[in-house]
Amino acid sequence: MEELNCYFCKNLRKIPEIKTLKKLYCGKTNISEIPETLNCLEELNCGECRNLIKIPNIRTLKKLDCVYTNIREIPEILNCLEELDCRWCINLIKIPEIKTLKILVCDKNIVIPKLLSNLKTY
Repeated sequence: MEELNCYFCKNLRKIPEIKTLKKLYCGKTNISEIPETLNCLEELNCGECRNLIKIPNIRTLKKLDCVYTNIREIPEILNCLEELDCRWCINLIKIPEIKTLKILVCDKNIVIPKLLSNLKTY
């Protein structure tokens, strides 16, 4: 299985460990963590997962939507990340230097490294 859409499954508390998964849409669920073993994951939408406080170190991740989560940090090891939407993440203070990042959507109070200052932010 390469794609799993469990968006709006409010009773979902845990994501299964599917090692071939490339796209995961688990927004508006009650999950509290994303398995670190999703080694092929390229796209993650976990928006409005209020119990989620940590994004795992998944090196293959290219697109991350974590709107309205309680994450505290974006892992620096996400060296393939191209798109990041982290609006309304009230516990997130700064974005790490991710050289591959092309699109960044964030709130104005988040610290953006100088390396990323040429990005268009929305």
